[in-house]
Amino acid sequence: MVSGEGDPKQRYEKCLRRILAGGPVVVPRDDQIARHVYRGSLIEQPPATSDAFNFCQREQPTVRDLIELIAAAARAPRPELVDGTTTGSPFSSRWMSCLDPGKLDFPHVPLEQYVYATVQHILAGSL
Repeated sequence: MVSGEGDPKQRYEKCLRRILAGGPVVVPRDDQIARHVYRGSLIEQPPATSDAFNFCQREQPTVRDLIELIAAAARAPRPELVDGTTTGSPFSSRWMSCLDPGKLDFPHVPLEQYVYATVQHILAGSL
């Protein structure tokens, strides 16, 4: 999953709206790993190689950790998470993958830094 400012699926926005509304956040499998790619770290030209590679953040937060980071970046209280269907959560689906960045040594913006930047971008646009 590519995330960050300008995400056309508005994953962070959907989550942030719920957090700021004060309601519980519906999320199944909150212990699932949420290893994403920040669009600000994407490389224009991948290296010339015949090997396949993955590009993603090095951190391995759970979905719960990610949602709590989003709340903290908005200076909102820690949200209550409740178990629910995958259609209720922009971060949990059976199609989410957990990439391994081990084959590629390109820098990726640290998780806390890009979550904060993304949330501030959303808040500046007044949701």
